[in-house]
Amino acid sequence: MSALESSIDALYKGPLEEFVSARTALAKSLSGSDAKRVKALQKPAVVAWAVNQVYWHARPVYDRLLRVERRFARRRSRRSVESPPMSAALVRPIARRSPAR
Repeated sequence: MSALESSIDALYKGPLEEFVSARTALAKSLSGSDAKRVKALQKPAVVAWAVNQVYWHARPVYDRLLRVERRFARRRSRRSVESPPMSAALVRPIARRSPAR
């Protein structure tokens, strides 16, 4: 991974409220196409930022969430279009089998 890529990752790993100032500072430290690329980076939405934080700082939790989502997706794909939506009774057992540790 290049130094620029590492710096961009660091922007997205940092506090959301510091993103714009950190992006501006990084862009000022660069020149040419690298500076232009950094200036064009968008501040992430809160949900995207939160998912990134879980990915980088709590990877086991992120991996468990993906496994649970895949189970939900498999169950959804087996259901017909006419079937009612998944009930809370179905969701609770899946959540219980995926303890957050």
